[in-house]
Amino acid sequence: MGIFSFLKKSKKVEKSIKSNFNVIISPTVLNDVIILLNKQNKTAIRLVATGFC
Repeated sequence: MGIFSFLKKSKKVEKSIKSNFNVIISPTVLNDVIILLNKQNKTAIRLVATGFC
């Protein structure tokens, strides 16, 4: 997974969270999530994304 496609997915996840739950994610928290996901494999990314949804 390229970094650009990952960042696009991160934006989509952020938008879906905000639209579904009206949750505002602070830049620091979002950055921590991105760092965490970048260290994990695709399965972990799916699990975390599912946790958000």
